[in-house]
Amino acid sequence: MVRPAMRSHLLIVGLAALAACRRPQPAPAADDDLDAALAPGERDAGPPPACRVLSRQAVVRGAAVDAGEGPLTAFEATRVVVSGRRRRLSWVDARSARLVLGGDGAEREVTRPMGPGEHSDPSFEWMGAAATPAVAWTHDTLGGRRHVVRWGASLERGCAQPETRDEGLSITTASTPRGLLVAWDDDGPRPAAGSVKLQLIEEGALRPVASDDALPACPAPRQVSAPEQDASDPVLAPAPDGGAVLAWLTARDVDATQANDTVTDLWAQSLGPDGQSVGAPLRLTNALGHRFGVSVSVGEDGGTWVAFRVADETDSESRGDGGDVVVVRAERGAQGLRRASDPFVVTRGDINPSGAPQIFAGRGGAQVFLVHRQGQAVSTLARTLRVSQGSLSAGELRAEPALAGRLPSAQEPSGHLLVAAASGAGALDLLRVRCDLRRQGP
Repeated sequence: MVRPAMRSHLLIVGLAALAACRRPQPAPAADDDLDAALAPGERDAGPPPACRVLSRQAVVRGAAVDAGEGPLTAFEATRVVVSGRRRRLSWVDARSARLVLGGDGAEREVTRPMGPGEHSDPSFEWMGAAATPAVAWTHDTLGGRRHVVRWGASLERGCAQPETRDEGLSITTASTPRGLLVAWDDDGPRPAAGSVKLQLIEEGALRPVASDDALPACPAPRQVSAPEQDASDPVLAPAPDGGAVLAWLTARDVDATQANDTVTDLWAQSLGPDGQSVGAPLRLTNALGHRFGVSVSVGEDGGTWVAFRVADETDSESRGDGGDVVVVRAERGAQGLRRASDPFVVTRGDINPSGAPQIFAGRGGAQVFLVHRQGQAVSTLARTLRVSQGSLSAGELRAEPALAGRLPSAQEPSGHLLVAAASGAGALDLLRVRCDLRRQGP
């Protein structure tokens, strides 16, 4: 059985799972207050929309993937990945526990059934110049948890990595010239309650296998987060130079007399194509707050943009809505990451964010998208961010009716955005969207 269909529609468009509230850890010595300049933008909303749908491609229709529980129930953690002109979507078919790939034309590719247990959170990548598909997902059974990696034109090669039953459930991937980077959160070691681990899987380490039961062990991982950190919820983003950036959250206790008086801080680490760390981890936040729903994007200029939600209360994520959407920028270079901006609040007090935001880096800036929930109404909002003479500025927050409460999940080399859109019971479309952001700048 895959995860129940009661997951929100936000997961269906490929949002990462929100961060789980972690066990409190002793607070480190206070650093400078990195978030001293945290302040919302001053402009009012109301500019015209910038995005329009260029095309709609039917990926799959009707009973082929319908779980029989009504609309939107067949797709779990849908993700869109682009390689040149190639596109793919990956999801889990809730009816048959099969991993499904689709998106180049109207065809579907389906793996053999994945066996008993829960299969969730598939993460798909194109590998190498030949754009060979590779996919990783989490497999949970009564006997334990692991993640599975499949690679090849028909996903015929693979490996498996045991995991502990950590409080979180997070797996993230990125393609590099050396292979597939896979990161996840796991237990300890003590005294921390959680850690972020990373492994590089090269094509030569895999061999053909007939079934998931016969998968060999994946290459040995290494721990990226510091031993004293209670780390969770990693997010990998590829860098144009072949490396990647890995971000994660850490929990710390700020008042030992209050069981839930914890904050979550955001960290990031630059990685080379081989998955080795470049420079030291960079702490992006330090002020009080509970952060979750992280999105990362790296531009051609090395600009690393990180968007996330932040709320005052530790249980805000369980309600699904509220808080602020915040963006912070770092620069990626030969010595690793360097902080390049103070956190910037994208939203205003009348905005009610839901789920995780999505951010996409561009030339000299980025664009961030978020879902705003007001009663039963759900809409998509967007904002353009620019770098001018080393400082960060923003255009106006605007509504994007063409996206209708959905978030883009991939960006083509042309700059066009791709959106996975459920369109009826068991149906999934791929939208190609153009956002004219030049007239929406600050």
